[in-house]
Amino acid sequence: MATALGCGASERSGQDSSSSTLVDALAPDAEELEADRLQADRLEAQPDQVDAASEADADSGLVILPAQFTEEGMPMRMLGAGDPVDLWNAPQGGHVVLLGAKVKNLTSDTATLKVRFRRPDTGLIVSEEGRTVKMLPVPDEPGVMQPDIRSRSQVSNVPLCPSYGPTGVVDESFDMEVSMTALYTDPVESGTTTLRVVARCSTPSDEAFCRCECEPDYFLGKCTGGPGADR
Repeated sequence: MATALGCGASERSGQDSSSSTLVDALAPDAEELEADRLQADRLEAQPDQVDAASEADADSGLVILPAQFTEEGMPMRMLGAGDPVDLWNAPQGGHVVLLGAKVKNLTSDTATLKVRFRRPDTGLIVSEEGRTVKMLPVPDEPGVMQPDIRSRSQVSNVPLCPSYGPTGVVDESFDMEVSMTALYTDPVESGTTTLRVVARCSTPSDEAFCRCECEPDYFLGKCTGGPGADR
């Protein structure tokens, strides 16, 4: 029995020794604990870092300042909420709104300009037009660029009339979305702004024809005589 007990005690001693060795092997050392703590700190800090990155992206986005083209080579008319936009009798027919924008944070000299008109009550898109335009620095405005206003082809020509639908255009409010996307940049530079504006016939010699084309339910031949003529 003594021998058996001795043997059993030896086995238990061996097991205790093995268990102690295994625990020591599995237990993390001080360096591992410190590494884990640092990793946990980094993970906790990530949301703040993401927020900071998002704010940085927002700061570096394009700032769009909508403007109406007036005459070739002349300064554009800057637009604010509730401002009128002029309907222009286009040579190709119909009445369009000539729109551009001044842009901040743009690093390219070429961009895609897109303008969209929506009905405020329904969100329905009435018209939209986009084109690639040449961008030039604005004189005496550091860091600001605009389309090459020496030509109306370098601004958006948004066709609003004739108005074939049941709602007219003249003196109506629209939500105007102006967006600009730079070409040949990495990452992509883009920006959009929305402004509520009011369409109007502003040229006295064209007013009668303009109002006729922009009234509801237009049909071919409804308005005759061209600019300056009565219906």
